[in-house]
Amino acid sequence: MKVMGKTDIGMVRRSNQDAYSGGELPGGAVWAAVCDGMGGANGGDIASKTAVSVLQQELNSGFSEDMPDQMVQALLLHAVGQANVRVYEKALEDEALSGMGTTVAAALVRGEKAYIVHVGDSRVYLLTPNEVTQLTTDHSIVQEMVKKGEITEQQAKNHPRKNIITRVVGVEPYVEADYDVCALPPDGKLLLCSDGLSNCVEPETMRRLAYELETDSLLDRLVSLANDAGGYDNITVAVISA
Repeated sequence: MKVMGKTDIGMVRRSNQDAYSGGELPGGAVWAAVCDGMGGANGGDIASKTAVSVLQQELNSGFSEDMPDQMVQALLLHAVGQANVRVYEKALEDEALSGMGTTVAAALVRGEKAYIVHVGDSRVYLLTPNEVTQLTTDHSIVQEMVKKGEITEQQAKNHPRKNIITRVVGVEPYVEADYDVCALPPDGKLLLCSDGLSNCVEPETMRRLAYELETDSLLDRLVSLANDAGGYDNITVAVISA
């Protein structure tokens, strides 16, 4: 398995507050994470980069290839918890960073399983030659409205409050992350992205292009499509594939 990613400032923002990372782990496992920061002139940038750095440290130091599934779950949740603590502490240390936070969408792939953890509205998709499945559920006001039946999924796409998220890493001393594990088919791919991509490019388009293009060309194409659609936000995408 391999990991590739790309981030872009977009067409409107003055700085890029997204961050991503990924890499190899013992036993052929791989991981990737996408973070979308927010807060202050440069708080979002610091929050997202801090979270990515902590995730990298925790996974590299804590993962072993013979870990049972429940220990992988514990490691991922602990890593997000540590990222939350570090971002929160940095905000306390510098008044200019007060209130900064970040989303986290992270995936670890070992063998035929994908382990997913997330906070906020950055997403993880499972792509196959014939289907695309969103593996994460946004922690957002609009998603809560969809869940309650107040609006439809289609209405949510253009709702004026769609960017207001209900869970953030680093704003409070503790954050609850969602966790899931799913089977990863031999021809399956994982795509992680910030909302700068998911708000502008349809999941089916992501899936189709993922099986038409090599990964590096895929990343360039998806970023271009998001920018062509307005590029209203920073755009970040990472792909885990065979």
